[in-house]
Amino acid sequence: PKKKTRPKTNNAGEVGTIQSFDSANKFYVINVGSDNGIEKGDEFTIFSAAENKALGKVEISRANPTVSIAIYKRGFPNPPVPFSSGDRVMKTN
Repeated sequence: PKKKTRPKTNNAGEVGTIQSFDSANKFYVINVGSDNGIEKGDEFTIFSAAENKALGKVEISRANPTVSIAIYKRGFPNPPVPFSSGDRVMKTN
């Protein structure tokens, strides 16, 4: 069987963007999923859409074919405000 390979990213590790935030359940929806090689447990750094500034880290808790669910990475201070729609999701490791 052929091994799935991760697609090439489009901008120095950028894989997608934050689509939305569920404030009641404290999770983020990212606009890429398992069809793009995203897997449960993957970790990403979030960068501001407006600036090239790291805002924090997320970990994938569920990867559906076209979207992923991510939670704020434990061990890092919570951001003062949730990440915004359009903030960039970057693979850094």
